[in-house]
Amino acid sequence: MKKIFATVMAVLFCLSSAGWADEVDQLLPEPVSNQLRTNTRAMIRSGVDSEDAIKMTRAMIQNRFQEREVIAAQRIVMEARTQILPERAIINKAYEGMAKQVDAQAILAAMQRVQSRYAASYQFARNLAKDQATVQRIGNISVDAMAAGLTTQSMERIVVQLENRVQTMTGNQAEAFELCVQTMLATRDMMRLGVPADMTVNMMVNGLRNGYSAADTKMLRQSFASQARSSSVHQLAKSYAAGISRALRGRRRSAQT
Repeated sequence: MKKIFATVMAVLFCLSSAGWADEVDQLLPEPVSNQLRTNTRAMIRSGVDSEDAIKMTRAMIQNRFQEREVIAAQRIVMEARTQILPERAIINKAYEGMAKQVDAQAILAAMQRVQSRYAASYQFARNLAKDQATVQRIGNISVDAMAAGLTTQSMERIVVQLENRVQTMTGNQAEAFELCVQTMLATRDMMRLGVPADMTVNMMVNGLRNGYSAADTKMLRQSFASQARSSSVHQLAKSYAAGISRALRGRRRSAQT
């Protein structure tokens, strides 16, 4: 029975490999080296959608990428897949560069930056949650905040404070998850509105230290966004930061008495 099972699996693997080979051979433009064909099949075997793998490779060939540059791009995408990151975001960055006729080396650098940003954001998310759906939700929001200018070190300060809060909320995982989401949304929105990164981080960290709930953080985010339409963002941020700091100092004095 074991021999029959092994034989069946081998046949299925060969048929599957043959399918990939046919698809790659049929859809990649000529002339294409064996190395590029092999690498494209490796992308598909790693879990990258076959259409995405072939389409990206074909587009790069048509945009006159050198073979080593195409292979480097493929490796970036495969590395993202290995790290369970959304590789399509990296592929889309390549298309964006090609549409703007950016040179290949600049496109590779941009793809690497996106991959690194997602790797950092998803690692932070994994510090806060375990299931993949939650990690994706938190990670995708935090990557937007970093794309808006927040550094890895600044995001780490917020995440460390969130970790401390989440550890005290073991009886209410849904609320802990929502607090993480609302904190990341507030961080992202403030960065997009032009609030300086250090001020954004201080507001988030001090709010968490002050015991802000998910509802409190959501109200802060929505109120700030509403007032920012008719006020100086920088002055508004200073006002909010000062208010949060005063509340935190009052909380500490109350705890000491």
